[in-house]
Amino acid sequence: DARHHPRMSNDYNATDKGTRRMNQVSVHFDTDLADTLSWSAKSYLNTFDDRRWTQYWRTSSQQERDTYEDQYGAITSLTWRPQVDWLHAFALEGGSDVQKQQNRSERYRTVERVRHAQTRDQDFAFNTVGAYVQAEIEPLPSLKIVPAYRVDKISGDFTNKMTGQDYDINDYGLIKQPKLSIVYSPWKFASVYANWG
Repeated sequence: DARHHPRMSNDYNATDKGTRRMNQVSVHFDTDLADTLSWSAKSYLNTFDDRRWTQYWRTSSQQERDTYEDQYGAITSLTWRPQVDWLHAFALEGGSDVQKQQNRSERYRTVERVRHAQTRDQDFAFNTVGAYVQAEIEPLPSLKIVPAYRVDKISGDFTNKMTGQDYDINDYGLIKQPKLSIVYSPWKFASVYANWG
């Protein structure tokens, strides 16, 4: 039917429907602590509520799929830009962040958007705590070298509320990530970029 009537919906999708609400709020703070030292901080909250009814095939049941997500966190960084005589420019930056997610996923078997049975009831929690340090070294106006190092720790869990089973997220310990980037810009219209890590 879709091939012959690409703009027409199937009759069994007559009661399919959905609503989605997304919200975001954040607070930012930036200041110079000294001539060569600056501080930046921000916090944020994102919410995502999605509720939809859909039937994928004529022979299958309609489903109600509900997703609720709350994502929030705080990020801060401190940047030092001293004058180094033998370099074109130099900056040293360090920062840290805490980011969390609380997510819920529910599904129901429905008929014309009326619930008949629940097929999913899951909760997810995901947390990240991290810190990093990086330098921006410019020996020449056309050359930038950025060595960096980041460490993260993740935690969280998954709960199947229909069975009462709860599982912790995999424990990877401290996740250590070294990185090195080089940007060479001999022309105004093009750059050569290399990255490791």
